[in-house]
Amino acid sequence: HGPPEIMNEKSSASEDRVEIVAPDPFWPSQYAEEAAALVAVLQPFGRFRLEHVGSTAVSGLRAKPIIDILLIHSTPALWVELSDPIRSLGYVYWSDNPRRDRMFFVKGMPPFGPRRTHHLHVRVPQDAEQELATMLQRSLLPRRLPELPGGTAVARYLPARRGLQVGGDWYDVIALSQDRV
Repeated sequence: HGPPEIMNEKSSASEDRVEIVAPDPFWPSQYAEEAAALVAVLQPFGRFRLEHVGSTAVSGLRAKPIIDILLIHSTPALWVELSDPIRSLGYVYWSDNPRRDRMFFVKGMPPFGPRRTHHLHVRVPQDAEQELATMLQRSLLPRRLPELPGGTAVARYLPARRGLQVGGDWYDVIALSQDRV
């Protein structure tokens, strides 16, 4: 009997915990190993590209210990055919994804495994470009922020919505207690 076919809201168990952990030097090799397995089962489906995305793709960054993989395939009409080969590797398809222009698979999530180990995001090239640009922007955030007498430095990235011609660095000054900003 193969892996479960569909994961929906009822499938996710309360014991599914996601935590932020110290950087793991094995994350790149875990991606490479999984990418090789995906390439092996997906070769019959024509041209596609795999990218290691998300926090574990950024060297030295604390992250959730889940390898996020972006599968870029330009023909959504063929995506349904990708499902069985992907599921043969232990992934479960998330059927309740509100975005019907995307597919999302999870590996290891309870009750199908002890903990999530991989996420597989299937996107068209245009969506993938946005995802990769967002990851690049986040990777450029400073790892350590300066100590400011009387202030607190905070960095975060909020991506602009598609179609907006907005960019650059923005700094907000926020009033804190005791005459601090």
